[in-house]
Amino acid sequence: MAILGQTLIWQGLTHFFVTLWDCIKIYIGSEPAMGAAAFQNEVIDQLAELYLDCAIKDESRKSDGKKLPPEQYRNELTKVKAFIATRNVYGVDMNPHALELGKLSLWLNTIHRGMEPPFFVNRLCVGNAVLGASLTCYSTTADDKVKGGVSSWWERRNPPRVDFPAGQNTKSTRKKGFERDPLSYYTFLLPTGEMGEGLKISKTADITGWRTATKDNLDAFKLKLADWTNPLQDADIRRLRRISSAFDVKLRLYYQYQSELTGVSAVINDVWPNYSKAAKESGAIDLFQGAFRVNFNQKTDLLKKLDRDGSPASQVRTVMDYWCALWFWPVDKFAELPNRDQYWSDLEAILDVDNMKSVVEKKLKPQTTNGKPLKKSAEKQSQEFDLFSGSAEPETEIIETFEDYQPHMSFEDLTRVADTEFEEKLDKAFWDSPRIRIVKEVSARKKFCHQELEFLEVFWERGGFDIIAGNPPWVVPSFDVISILSEKDPSADVRRIKAPDALKEATEKGKEDPSFKSFYKK
Repeated sequence: MAILGQTLIWQGLTHFFVTLWDCIKIYIGSEPAMGAAAFQNEVIDQLAELYLDCAIKDESRKSDGKKLPPEQYRNELTKVKAFIATRNVYGVDMNPHALELGKLSLWLNTIHRGMEPPFFVNRLCVGNAVLGASLTCYSTTADDKVKGGVSSWWERRNPPRVDFPAGQNTKSTRKKGFERDPLSYYTFLLPTGEMGEGLKISKTADITGWRTATKDNLDAFKLKLADWTNPLQDADIRRLRRISSAFDVKLRLYYQYQSELTGVSAVINDVWPNYSKAAKESGAIDLFQGAFRVNFNQKTDLLKKLDRDGSPASQVRTVMDYWCALWFWPVDKFAELPNRDQYWSDLEAILDVDNMKSVVEKKLKPQTTNGKPLKKSAEKQSQEFDLFSGSAEPETEIIETFEDYQPHMSFEDLTRVADTEFEEKLDKAFWDSPRIRIVKEVSARKKFCHQELEFLEVFWERGGFDIIAGNPPWVVPSFDVISILSEKDPSADVRRIKAPDALKEATEKGKEDPSFKSFYKK
């Protein structure tokens, strides 16, 4: 098994290397269950050995090149491992004990003389890697608007994700950050008609709750589902865009705080033969200075403060958790389900939209004559805008944005912000309200993991992971007709029908629905 793992990883790594520094700049992600980090450690080992061997050969070609004494090779190799492990290794596992074993395994693999305890907490997280929200967006065009508003938005499969330009550029022109069409809005801001099926499927995990559910609870759910799926009006779309803009601001703040914490958590600043200056100038390595000025306990304490209620990290995570929690809302608490307006109001309160400075851009829609656009330049106006006043004129397209914060991100200032500002701005009554408590309870039980959020710096700075290390699919592929049928009809899984009956039902459904027949054949 060890040899097979080594071979798989080597084959996966060979096409990444263009320069020497590529060996220690690869971002390593894990499969949905990282366990004891066996695959991450194997990737680290191979990258470190490749880097150091290439560095030795590179120095040997120089007239004034450095020589690495054999007795120092092992210690220098472990330093390279630590350099990679404390910067570029990420992972997730549902089992917190497995995650602790993974941290210990990484530490034992990278420990060397003079090394302080490594800090992996902000890159290894507890969660269900296949259960979470994504930074995807809906866009509404004139073609989508029909009489009564925009409807059935949830039927748009594979909505586009926000753009991370760092993944599309060369190293010399790499652009960090993310880009979102200001006219779009995040998918997790909208409850969907499919949530009804999701809540029915949860019946298998909470059969007792469904048996004891009162008629009032079930009626409340039906009313909320009907409200969730009401067509979107122009005012609704403007509100969604406003919340999306506020979310973007908090996301940028979250990245700023996270990147500062990442900077102070690296435990080694250089590797043999002291390539840091040349590597930094080439853009191959972003070095963080002063890592030793903060000890392990200070880092742990800061991470907890940055994740407290009311912090940008908590705000953006709770917004995404809230949407996921709607799929698994407890049956006995259906009466607490929010209607769509309450849901949006809760999201605005989570993001503290009332205390954010808002700016509105009015962009004139192009006029047409006989289907041809007039030659008239669009006008823009920016003005201070009260969030709950003002109306959109039919001939303009309203784009609402929020002024971004630009804090100085020193460790001392970050600690001060975490100690004072988060606490001062926190609305404790809201964060302890019944619906938010339910969201927290469901999130803790289901362990939602929003990977683009948890590993935001990877997408922000690199566009995504370079390699995902994990077990290949050892299970022999099999044909499960019940699972295939439940893809289109979730009740098939809930009813637990037998395979022969499922096969018969699938055949009949294929005759009635050509699209299902095509799906079934695939």
